[in-house]
Amino acid sequence: MIIFNWTFGIIIACSFLISPIGFQYESESHLCVLTSKVFHTSFTLMVVAFVIPVNIIIVLYALILKHTTHTNRVQPSTITRKNNKRNLKVYRNILMLLGIVLIGGTPYLLCILINKFSATPWPLYSISILLIMLSAAVESITIFLTNRDVKKIFYAKLSIYQTEEMQTFTTTQIPTITINA
Repeated sequence: MIIFNWTFGIIIACSFLISPIGFQYESESHLCVLTSKVFHTSFTLMVVAFVIPVNIIIVLYALILKHTTHTNRVQPSTITRKNNKRNLKVYRNILMLLGIVLIGGTPYLLCILINKFSATPWPLYSISILLIMLSAAVESITIFLTNRDVKKIFYAKLSIYQTEEMQTFTTTQIPTITINA
């Protein structure tokens, strides 16, 4: 499965690189990007990079939600308040991450669809690009803030780095010599 995913990703990426209409200069962003001006290129990109992953995420999260709620119905006497609180926290995190992804990608998808029929207004295009970048940053921060294990690993690495810095600082200091007269 991993080999298939890597192979599929490389093939899709290379097809855009060798396509004469794939990467083009866009005056709105002043960048050479996969253009939203050519419908089939931009639509293929959005399907592969946004629509398919979002739908897979929704299906997987729906299966997780179904499994946890089914477990609650099968064993109602053994489920504690702690487990229910944990499940609610999982649901909240799932909805936050899915909302961030949808908010980030939907405006660009709208730009592609609008561009099929008429020119996309420059402000909408700029906002859509900004939201894609912003959602990637916000999602990374959200994962960091909501995942206890990630925070624990980060702080452990940070403390190791700080202790190494302190050790090198103390070993490189010049010793002071006092003369008793």
